[in-house]
Amino acid sequence: MPLPLPLPLRLQLRLRSRHHRPAALLAAVLLILLASVSSAAVHAADAASGAPLVSPPAAAAPPVAPPAVRTAACPAAEKVGQAELLGRWEVRFANRPDRGTVDFVVHPDFDGAVRGTVAYGDASGTVAGDVDEGVFAVDASSDGKNLTALWEGHVTAGSCGRKIEGIWTDSATNSKRPFVLQRPAAAR
Repeated sequence: MPLPLPLPLRLQLRLRSRHHRPAALLAAVLLILLASVSSAAVHAADAASGAPLVSPPAAAAPPVAPPAVRTAACPAAEKVGQAELLGRWEVRFANRPDRGTVDFVVHPDFDGAVRGTVAYGDASGTVAGDVDEGVFAVDASSDGKNLTALWEGHVTAGSCGRKIEGIWTDSATNSKRPFVLQRPAAAR
């Protein structure tokens, strides 16, 4: 059973900032409601004055979704969250022919975060972190107590949340190695 890792301050702050997003959503909803009420009042005043009302065009084209919006089955990189991280991933490091695995589960202590295990060759460890707006940040420990590595990367655009590319950094030596996390073929 992996031990929970204390998350670094930058990750804790990022996780806390998620709790403030509902306030922004509430403000947006209130602005929309205010605009609707104002629009209805203008139309009522026009109708009372006898002025002809202008009707909207009969065949308006449907709005086009912005490119960052995808279906639930294929989320845009910026929309990938905890749910898409859960489960098994294959990991490959640059200049190494072998592969390892990373298994993520829901982190019980931090909303939206994951924790899990990593196994690569004869080495293994615990991991904890998250993905936020397409940015992947995970801390790793080989002994379950001390931070030994940092994984930082981005969800690959167009991968439907199934591929993450980034840099693995050894905390002791600051040596860096590119990595690719990808869903195994069987999980497709």
